[in-house]
Amino acid sequence: MPDLTLNDSPFASQIFANISLFDSLIQSDLGYPQLRMYGWEQLKERAVVGPLNIPMMMRQVEQEALASGKPLLENVNELFEKFAARLAPEFEIAQVPVADRKVTELQLGALQERLREHYENTALETMWNACLLGQFQDQGAFAQEAPPSGHQAIRQWLNNPVNQPRIQQITEFGPAGSGLMRLGLRALPPEIGLFTRLTTLNLSFNQLTFLPESFGNLQALSELDLSNNKLASLPESFGNLQALSGLSLSNNKLASLPESFGNLQALSRLSLNVNPWMLASDKEPHKIIDYQTYLALLGPLKKYTPQSPLATLFHAIIFNKPDEAIQQAYAQLSPEMQQRIAVLVTQHPTYSGPDLSTAESSSSTSSSSSSSSSDPSPSHDNLFTDIGLFARSVRKATYNLYDSLEQEHKKLVHWHVWDLAGRPETDDPQWGEHHAFDHVLRFTDALEKATQN
Repeated sequence: MPDLTLNDSPFASQIFANISLFDSLIQSDLGYPQLRMYGWEQLKERAVVGPLNIPMMMRQVEQEALASGKPLLENVNELFEKFAARLAPEFEIAQVPVADRKVTELQLGALQERLREHYENTALETMWNACLLGQFQDQGAFAQEAPPSGHQAIRQWLNNPVNQPRIQQITEFGPAGSGLMRLGLRALPPEIGLFTRLTTLNLSFNQLTFLPESFGNLQALSELDLSNNKLASLPESFGNLQALSGLSLSNNKLASLPESFGNLQALSRLSLNVNPWMLASDKEPHKIIDYQTYLALLGPLKKYTPQSPLATLFHAIIFNKPDEAIQQAYAQLSPEMQQRIAVLVTQHPTYSGPDLSTAESSSSTSSSSSSSSSDPSPSHDNLFTDIGLFARSVRKATYNLYDSLEQEHKKLVHWHVWDLAGRPETDDPQWGEHHAFDHVLRFTDALEKATQN
């Protein structure tokens, strides 16, 4: 079998330009595991946004396969088999015919669409029964007729122009706008966009992974709470929420914000804590208060070249580098730093892998030799299953390390901050301390320089 290198191969580009051929290639074992591995990576990279976090599911399958001790390339057929088995319950929920239950880009896109429709219908009925029905009854909507039942009848009633005046009377769902909290919603129906007079909306503590484009119709919203969900992205229409002054996106899986976010001129209070991005330090958790601040923090980071393994890891996470780059950056950390991160990941309530918190002391010879290799230790594979959790653990471990330093060591960190900033001429003798957390990559470089001396 010839050795195929596909990263920049014109042959690969020609093959995968045709999506039908792409699907047929990854479905068949052509004797070229490199082709199937390329197909696997393309599936992960081009996954359609929807109720399933397909990239995360694929990473979980990879970690299971790596447990055998073999490289992924040798297990590529097993990857597809295990992923198909993991998708089986989702295919069942979506009522996909058995003949169509294939791990291809087309079928995964179709699965996301059918699941989206299923969860939207379920959410519509849940929202109706939890608060909308009661609010419309209070308006006297069903004094002369029975209220609709089932998602089809509810959708028809909401989309009937005759009922628009009643819909426009609703400015919040439930008492104090809390009617949509903790309902287990995995999607929002597009009908959410009909409630254009909403001023307060609380969707916290649900299971939302995405929002419909119709969400941008809620242009009267001034207060919005989307915290404690699983949002990996926001729709471009989000920028239409021109009246929004208070927004909480804490505890989601956001790595970036849409460009349209910067149209939100009224936004004065923004909470972004506990998301995978690493722009602001844990020492200044409320530093990002608006989109302009977000951009101001991001700009200098784009121009900065990391000089240490820790800054390289932060850089890889900030700019959403491939999983392999994140794992390789982690592998270059000191054994002590790896252990700090591993303990935080494995102690988190949502972590389901093996407990690494009782692993050998990182100062031992065996730990040192295994952790300093060019590849992540097999025992640490499960750390990367939830990249959001991993990123938060990296950030917390970094600032915990800084907090644990003696004052003299902290002064050394501050000196390196000043040095890495180009030794600015200033009358402030504590410039490094006062600007330590302005630039997260510069800070992590300074921290590593100070702790390695």
